[in-house]
Amino acid sequence: INAEYMGSFSSSSLTSTKPHSLNNMANTSGVILYSSSVSANIMVEKSTERLKFLLDTHKLAYTEIDVSVTANRADLEYMHQHSKNSNPRALPQLFKDGQYLGDAQSADEANEDGNLKQFLGL
Repeated sequence: INAEYMGSFSSSSLTSTKPHSLNNMANTSGVILYSSSVSANIMVEKSTERLKFLLDTHKLAYTEIDVSVTANRADLEYMHQHSKNSNPRALPQLFKDGQYLGDAQSADEANEDGNLKQFLGL
């Protein structure tokens, strides 16, 4: 299931909308988190949870694309083709405005350096 988290945050609330498939990443603005709700790899699950927690804690807007959902195959192919990760199939991955940003470790490092918003292009 995809989940969209909209980042026009007031000081008090997080607004969410119904899940949807983007199916055209090149024309999508904002931070996109590619993940999978179906994974046999505990590290993928933990990295995804950690990354979502990091984004949510900082109240940063992002759209989550669950690549395990058949309807999201076009999004999955876009991720594979445009990822600059040494393993383009690795999850989770972050994109913004159709461009690859990095993985959970990259986001963690940016956060530790106090540069998370800059890393995300916000």
